Amino acid sequence: MDSCVLVYSMEFALNLYLVKLPFLKDWMTWLDLFVIVCGWLEIVIHFLSQPTDVYFFRDFRVLRVVRIMRLANFVRKARSLRELRKMLTMLSTCTKTLAWSMLFCFGMMTMWAMLLVELVNPLCCTDTEACIPCMKATGSIMEANLLLFKTVIAGDSWGNIAVPLIEAAPLTAILFCGSLLTLAPGQSRRWHIQVFNSKVKKEFIIKVSYMMGEDYLWAIEDWLDPEAGGLSIKNLR
Repeated sequence: MDSCVLVYSMEFALNLYLVKLPFLKDWMTWLDLFVIVCGWLEIVIHFLSQPTDVYFFRDFRVLRVVRIMRLANFVRKARSLRELRKMLTMLSTCTKTLAWSMLFCFGMMTMWAMLLVELVNPLCCTDTEACIPCMKATGSIMEANLLLFKTVIAGDSWGNIAVPLIEAAPLTAILFCGSLLTLAPGQSRRWHIQVFNSKVKKEFIIKVSYMMGEDYLWAIEDWLDPEAGGLSIKNLR
């Protein structure tokens, strides 16, 4: 691992010597510099002694994960990974929409979680140990959010809490089915819709540009047509 940091440092110094100032204008350069600094910081902390006053430096071992960020530079420079670059470009264009959609999804899930806490939690009995997980899962809004995320979005453990609650109180199926209908489809289709919108927008821009370019060429042809009173070779002389 130390040899990798040394190779990274030599590569950075060589690029800085050859390219000079334009090399520092690229944001990937600063990313590489951050990775190198984190690597050397980890090496220095590793060779320190282990007294109690520097015990907290063990948390800096997480900095080695930052080295993975150099793969972004490799993906950008590798010409054979064109499809991967397209996927990363689509991901970058969809990030803002995905962030807002996730926030909206969390808001909808919180609304259903509030209904679970207010309506389902009073139905849970405390007589048997089997009801303790149900009471805990519906005891607070955050616990109910975790329950909905685990069952509705992740599709896991329906038989642990949701199914026993529905069997004990059939009307609770309205809450679980309602959350399933409002959260799951949007969660699964939001990426496809955003990619489709980006593709349609790109095709629309290309089509409009082509139409505008074609009209512009026809206008130039009319302007250069001598029979239509346009510019001619005689006028140029």
